[in-house]
Amino acid sequence: MTVGERSQRPQPAADVVHDRVGDRVVLIDAEGRELITLNPVGALVWQAMDGQRDLSAIAAIVHDAVEGVGLDEVTRDVQSFVDELVTEGLVVEAR
Repeated sequence: MTVGERSQRPQPAADVVHDRVGDRVVLIDAEGRELITLNPVGALVWQAMDGQRDLSAIAAIVHDAVEGVGLDEVTRDVQSFVDELVTEGLVVEAR
């Protein structure tokens, strides 16, 4: 999946274990070799990736939750973060 297009609808990969711990989300990759802790903003993105929302909608959710950052910058950051999660095999495009 290439998520450079805002029409993409990302969702967590089925084999990724995740759990919310306070305001963070902890991810464990499919092989169980890597544990990743997402900060509160990353956790917000993770929770918004439900396979229904596109990247623009996810960026809008994040933008509403953070102060002092423009929508364009948030959108770029969300796209970059989701691209990284896709590369790691933690996120896929909804079908």
